[in-house]
Amino acid sequence: MLKCAAMFFVMCCLWLPAKAQKEASKALEAGITLGASVFFGDLGGTQQIGRGAFVDYDIGATRPVMGAYLRYNPNNRVGLRANLYYTQVYGDDNFSGATQPGQGGWPRKYRNLHFRSSVAELSAVVEINALPYVVGSTRYRFTPYALLGAGVFRFDPKAKYEGEWVRLQPLGTEGQGLLHYPAKQPYKLIAACFPLGVGIKLNMDKHWSFSLEFSHRYTSTDYLDDVSGFYADPAYFYQAHSPETADMIRYLADPSRGDNPAQTSPGQQRGDPSDFDSYAFAGLFSFTYVIKTRGNTQYYCPKFF
Repeated sequence: MLKCAAMFFVMCCLWLPAKAQKEASKALEAGITLGASVFFGDLGGTQQIGRGAFVDYDIGATRPVMGAYLRYNPNNRVGLRANLYYTQVYGDDNFSGATQPGQGGWPRKYRNLHFRSSVAELSAVVEINALPYVVGSTRYRFTPYALLGAGVFRFDPKAKYEGEWVRLQPLGTEGQGLLHYPAKQPYKLIAACFPLGVGIKLNMDKHWSFSLEFSHRYTSTDYLDDVSGFYADPAYFYQAHSPETADMIRYLADPSRGDNPAQTSPGQQRGDPSDFDSYAFAGLFSFTYVIKTRGNTQYYCPKFF
């Protein structure tokens, strides 16, 4: 699919006439964006056996996202954009929808884990326009585009315990930091992300433009939801912590009903370390204002300022 999309945009660029070059100008824009975010990872999912990305989409995991960006347009085919986004991602095994053993989502329903995490992302992307697009133009005012890029984000998964949201990374719910698991070290709360997406943009007038975008974030971590590997031996929690803290860690590591202890016994699978977590931004509605164009050093402000 990615190869076909790339070939499509390259062919558009080669086939379309170059008339718009006469009208092209460099431009710097600033914008704000609002939309929705959704999490894809070990928690939640549909009633079927766990699968990747949108086939495991949970509408209940949708959360708002807001952001701001700067975009530089060196020509009418390319946009270079720096983004700052903030959102909260969420996942819950109760979303699996399974009601009895034997259904595809039952192991996750029985596992009964949940989490939420704030996500602050700083990223840079390249937009490739399918059509000639000139900022402020009435002739070359619309184009679909593809985007790809890279960035970093900070996260901090939490789960609810006795009515309070508790940070999970310092607790080592899978045995991270315990002497009995020397290979398990606490995971870092900063990771890389790699945006990939599509969108459309449209000039509304000389200074304002509008865009609608969807983009998926592949990441370099499998601990966005604090779940990745295998169940640790809860006895080790009591050796390393006070009884009160150990009780909390034991519950957050395994909040299942307990009527099938073999399913969550030490060494059993808790998550899937073969697939990193990801998140997506859907329906990003953005409004952009031109603050500088080539050949004009004056910076403009909207008229209502």
